[in-house]
Amino acid sequence: MHQNTQYYIIWPLEQAEMPSPRKARYNLDLVDKLNNCIPHIIKKEKRILVHQSFGFIKRLQLPKDYPFKNGQQPHTKGNIVWTDYAISTWPLLLSLLKSNSNTFEEVLSQYFVMKIGLLPEWNIIKQHLISNCTKIKGINTDELDRWYDEISATLIKPQAYHQLYQWFGTEVREVGYSAFDYFMESRDTFNAWQKAIDKHLSDFTNLPKEQKDWLINKYFNTLLDG
Repeated sequence: MHQNTQYYIIWPLEQAEMPSPRKARYNLDLVDKLNNCIPHIIKKEKRILVHQSFGFIKRLQLPKDYPFKNGQQPHTKGNIVWTDYAISTWPLLLSLLKSNSNTFEEVLSQYFVMKIGLLPEWNIIKQHLISNCTKIKGINTDELDRWYDEISATLIKPQAYHQLYQWFGTEVREVGYSAFDYFMESRDTFNAWQKAIDKHLSDFTNLPKEQKDWLINKYFNTLLDG
């Protein structure tokens, strides 16, 4: 089974060289497309390249929209800093399955390349988003907290609920309602949420049962036990 590997978009870990201004613009545009279609899977993160900085002439040559800058804070001076965006394998894969009529194997072979683990084919994913996805608005923390309040009687931890949003997006609200109904029957938090997640994943017609059960056992049960 494929692990839930984390990828960076602005400067991918598998690339040794810092992206050129042209490539950086492309990566930023990819982030914009992902934010428009599947904002819940993106995690914003500050990164730092230690003991390296741009000289005066180099800074003048770089365009203003280049995301890599010399650190200005006391703890970042003498280093290059930038804002990156992280995405993990399975939330991305579930989003692609949701917006695709192809089989699980076809989606894997079309949107990922097998090297050391799976690597997303970002060019193909970007075109898929442009052609097939409707622009949606991400949910802020305050709104997510209000949704949590609706189902807090199930006794799931708020941190776990927020992590489920990163997997399911706005559909976490319906998953929560299902968990609430199951909880009213069993009064068992783990059992109620496990059933609700199983029900949600069963709606993915192109997600094989073997993969679904593995996800529940590998990731979601651990999240609920945390």
